[in-house]
Amino acid sequence: MKKTLATALLMSLAALSAGASASQNIEPNNVPFQGVYGTPYEGPTRAQVQAELAAAKAAGQVSNVEPNDLPFSGAYHRVN
Repeated sequence: MKKTLATALLMSLAALSAGASASQNIEPNNVPFQGVYGTPYEGPTRAQVQAELAAAKAAGQVSNVEPNDLPFSGAYHRVN
C-alpha cells in the first residue's frame, strides 16, 4: 500500500512539474530598472572632498581617537 501511494504521489508531482516547466514565463522581466542605467553618479570631486576634510579638521570635527577606546576588563576583573 505504501509503495503504491508513494508511486502515485511521485507521478502526480512529476505531472504537475512538467506542466509548470512547459508553460511560458508570464512575467515580463526584460526591461532593466529605469533608475540606474544611463545616469552616472555625480559625486564630489577629489578636490571638493579634500577641501571639506581640511575645513572639518580646522573646525575640530575630525579626530583619530576611537570613542570607545577603553582598556579591556574581563568578566573576573579584580578591583583593588
